[in-house]
Amino acid sequence: MTVFPHVEPELKIDWTGLVAVSPNHKLIKALRELQKEYNFNLSGRRMTNNLLSNRMWVDDAYIYQIV
Repeated sequence: MTVFPHVEPELKIDWTGLVAVSPNHKLIKALRELQKEYNFNLSGRRMTNNLLSNRMWVDDAYIYQIV
């Protein structure tokens, strides 16, 4: 069961565009490295048109949390 239809007030988000990935995914590992290298927290930030150090391209993403 999904909780999205029960959120109040209704959010105007296309839920089909959301993706959750494993903490072991290469994208998450690259983001963790980026945080460590520059000593800042990416949680709660949007990334648009970014090339990460592992040559992974991020078109558009909102980073909820990186731990």
